[in-house]
Amino acid sequence: MQPRNRYTSQMPQPGLDQLLIAVTANPPKRVDALASRLERETGMPVTAFAGVRDPLTHATTEYLQLHASVGDVSALAGCDAQVFPDHVGHACIYRSVNTIRADLGRRIYLADGHEIVWAVFDSGIDARHPHFARHRNLELPAPLKHLDLMASEADGPGALVDNFGHGTCLAGIIAGENENVRIAEHVLGKGNTTYVVTEVPSICGIAPRCRLLSVKVLDDNGEGQVSVTIQGLAAIQKFNEGELRVHGVNIGLGFPFDHTWYACGRSPLCIEVDRLVRSGVVVVTPAGNTGFGQHFIGSIAAQSGMQVSISDPGNAELALTVGSTHRELPAVYGVSYFSSKGPTLDGRSKPDIVAPGERIVSCSAGASAERTRSALGTGETVLYEEESGTSLAGAHVSGAAAAVLSTRRDLIGSPDLLKRVLMESAVDLGRSRFFQGSGMIDVMQALQITTATQSPALKEHFGRTTLPVQQGVLPPALRTEVVLPTAAAGPRPLLMMYSYAHKDDTFRQELDVYLTPLFRQNRIAIWQDRKILPGSEFDKDIARALEESDVILLLVSANYMASKYSWSIELKRALERHEQGTARVIPIILKPTPLWRDAPFGKLTALPKDGKAITTYENQDLAWTEVVEEIRRLITSLERR
Repeated sequence: MQPRNRYTSQMPQPGLDQLLIAVTANPPKRVDALASRLERETGMPVTAFAGVRDPLTHATTEYLQLHASVGDVSALAGCDAQVFPDHVGHACIYRSVNTIRADLGRRIYLADGHEIVWAVFDSGIDARHPHFARHRNLELPAPLKHLDLMASEADGPGALVDNFGHGTCLAGIIAGENENVRIAEHVLGKGNTTYVVTEVPSICGIAPRCRLLSVKVLDDNGEGQVSVTIQGLAAIQKFNEGELRVHGVNIGLGFPFDHTWYACGRSPLCIEVDRLVRSGVVVVTPAGNTGFGQHFIGSIAAQSGMQVSISDPGNAELALTVGSTHRELPAVYGVSYFSSKGPTLDGRSKPDIVAPGERIVSCSAGASAERTRSALGTGETVLYEEESGTSLAGAHVSGAAAAVLSTRRDLIGSPDLLKRVLMESAVDLGRSRFFQGSGMIDVMQALQITTATQSPALKEHFGRTTLPVQQGVLPPALRTEVVLPTAAAGPRPLLMMYSYAHKDDTFRQELDVYLTPLFRQNRIAIWQDRKILPGSEFDKDIARALEESDVILLLVSANYMASKYSWSIELKRALERHEQGTARVIPIILKPTPLWRDAPFGKLTALPKDGKAITTYENQDLAWTEVVEEIRRLITSLERR
């Protein structure tokens, strides 16, 4: 959406207020006429633009933005219009992926953000950063395009330039992936910030394959106005006309809430956010970084936590408002001291949820990268560094929401339901509701309650408690008795995949039963193709599982040897990964099978011992026990690595 700009030769004068005028009775001609009158009266340029259309009432608010004093706009006399300050907002500035268990969700459910588009409202995204190259996160399907709302031409290249650095940082938390990277981490202590540079084998966003749409609403100093953010929200709704193309919005900035101008949650920005959510778009906002300040005891200033400190648009009822917690030990350290606390000024419970926001490692760009390079004193440019703030926590939740939607596609277009699922599955940190909301987001548990356990929100919405998962399924043992490890659980389970002929499905089910103890210990999870839903792309799902699995079990029989698909597709790639050392392939001989030792996998050690077939054992329980014991030994050796 392009704003209707009118320009005069005069520039804004010092001492004038930045005003935002909401016109509610708004035939377009009448709004245009009012804008012209304001220009003539004040001698200042006026920008007119439309907000988000409410899908329930079909109401749209038209806005006029200008520099003027409130007492000078007599042209508004008799008009159905409200005048507000056009507040200036500020940015709310690898291990946290594990903290919220996004890595488990990705490996077990393949919840990686594929085919999901998330808009990032911030200072732009640096398209040159290699973090976004592997999955082409910034390549958008038509008619979507990146928007630079700080420029006169919104569809110019500026949206993929980030001179401030904050937007690139948030985008890197949501999506993208890179390998063999150097990161600059803060050295704790008072005084000037110092860094230590370390190397890590990989760094990954919460939903690495999610597409990112950059909406630039902050300038090179990290500042932007309410009016610009509203224009961006309206643009997202326009992109979604006829089809939901943009699934979510991450707003990385916060604005002050001034009770003298409007009721809590009823500012123009909060109203527009609620309207966009009602149209089917998830909107994630930071709670704000004003949760710590000072008060006076007589004449003595004392520092303390500040309740009732939620920023806009976090006060919006339908927004998913996010506070901050520790990146690795949230249950120990609780809610970050700077994280804004609830309730809202009108008594509603906020924030809704918390996520890691302290010392988060993500992409470095722009002025932020320059500051780090200068502090290092070596001239080295490091592509990743630490930042803190509730906006980084919000980016974790945006990535988590994108990950869940990529697997649970029946939740797309139902942001209220998704919000309830994320809140129901959050991990209670044992803190006040006005500090932690429902608790810390847990991607794995959110996926589990939508497939294996009872979710009140889903039961109310769908009329049943168990729903099919779109990609990757839990094995039978987990579908009947789910063991939910805590956020502080040990290492992630290893992902195992069956390669087998469907005629041998009874053997696969039997092996599932014998592997149950390893499931319950959270040491393994198994992917298999029987539960792929109609309409899914079978070949892509199989290929993705082949690339993600740590162990691939070949269930060998004459049926398997005769399977063209298993032989030419699954077996070929499995053996390639085995040779590369990125996966282990184990043949399990189900039935006497002619010439299996001459097959490409014949050189591998097979189970049971000496390649004796399961069906040839007088007591097949002993055969399966031998197989599972050897698998357990392999798992133990891989875990030690």
